[in-house]
Amino acid sequence: PYATEIILDNVSEAPKTVRLKWVADGLAQTWTTIEYPLAPGQQRVIPDWVEALRSAGDHGIPAKGARLTGAIFVSVVDGTVSGISISARVLNPVPAPVAAARAESTGLFGVHYPAITTPCLAKQASWLGGLRQDGENRTNIAIINTGEVDASSSTYLVEIFDGDLGTKAGEALVEQLPWERFKQVDRAIAQIAPGVKNAYARVTVVSGPNPFITYAVVNDGSEPGKRSGDGAYIPSEIVPVQ
Repeated sequence: PYATEIILDNVSEAPKTVRLKWVADGLAQTWTTIEYPLAPGQQRVIPDWVEALRSAGDHGIPAKGARLTGAIFVSVVDGTVSGISISARVLNPVPAPVAAARAESTGLFGVHYPAITTPCLAKQASWLGGLRQDGENRTNIAIINTGEVDASSSTYLVEIFDGDLGTKAGEALVEQLPWERFKQVDRAIAQIAPGVKNAYARVTVVSGPNPFITYAVVNDGSEPGKRSGDGAYIPSEIVPVQ
């Protein structure tokens, strides 16, 4: 039910060609690339990223209905990314019961999040706050192995802390995440620290040299299919390397 909108901006004074590399589960060859020219000051909105790739030709995109999840890596052909910004909005239809209860036509919910630049990548650990798992909310935690250093896999330790007690409530390993790959831990608190309702988390790299990205999404509804499913994006706070 999900689709992704991509927003590209060139706020520099020079034309630039932006190359997007998408590494995703479900693609025929694991990854694909596409380039978009941007004039100075131009903003380009791609309403449906997967459909845009499908329409553009041979990008290994399967037929509609396949599950595709992954990360986009941004570069500029013959130039730097200075002056370029990219963000994404993941959209899903408002459930029919929710629309009916509001006496509205079915629309879309969306979670918007910005790209992360190299200086903002975690090299040791990162914190995620404001996490919830209760009768009204659930939390997903995502990790991306950027492959900035080499093509090796990484293992991460996810620790959940009880926000009411200030104590550690559970931990789990995300093992051997390949380079440039994305992993989402669905209902992370319920899986790792059952019974905790108000939480925060620390994600630490256990092995692997690559910097990484973490973020969380708090969704409306204790589990998929309950309540609206609408989400809120939570960025991470990086732990300085010691």
